[in-house]
Amino acid sequence: MKIIRITKIVLYLFIILVFLVFMTSFVAENKSMVNLVLFSHSFPTIPLSAMLVVVFVLGGIIGLFSGTLIIVRLRLHNASIERKLKRREEDLKKLRVTTLKGLS
Repeated sequence: MKIIRITKIVLYLFIILVFLVFMTSFVAENKSMVNLVLFSHSFPTIPLSAMLVVVFVLGGIIGLFSGTLIIVRLRLHNASIERKLKRREEDLKKLRVTTLKGLS
């Protein structure tokens, strides 16, 4: 199990490294300036690569946040189901005990 965990960490680090290399080369090669106008509000002129990197990072953060919310919701639902199962198992055990007492 420890080897699998180390392999996962190395794989994640490799993916991050490859991503950083591609991002660095993208920023170095795309230096054209763009002007962003959104709802008749003009933003300052910035390099295209900087705008795309910011949008990509914001998308990743929003994705992580929404994924975290979904995981928390599913864990709460799972805990609720486990509590119900425990109560039902206790009820079943009580019914079995009372049935056995009635037979003797």
